[in-house]
Amino acid sequence: MTPAEHTVALGERHVAEQNARIERQLRLIAELRADGHTDAVADAQAHLGEMRALAAQAATDLAAAKERVRMEQQHAPDAPDDDDKMDAVMRDCPM
Repeated sequence: MTPAEHTVALGERHVAEQNARIERQLRLIAELRADGHTDAVADAQAHLGEMRALAAQAATDLAAAKERVRMEQQHAPDAPDDDDKMDAVMRDCPM
């Protein structure tokens, strides 16, 4: 796995995690609204806006990382697979 491919994998993970956080926030807002906590709903909605902005930025960054991978693959289609070091690092240093 090249460094750019690694960045894509991390970006995909980040986007998925952020989307899951947004879903949890939406459920929280619905619960707060049902319980009549209007002040907490307003705060939760403000946080939701920030979360959506972060998700949009993560999606933009992921698209750029995917483009870098595509460009790398176009410029060196016949390059030997010397990514064993990165694969070993990923295997030996899990997140």
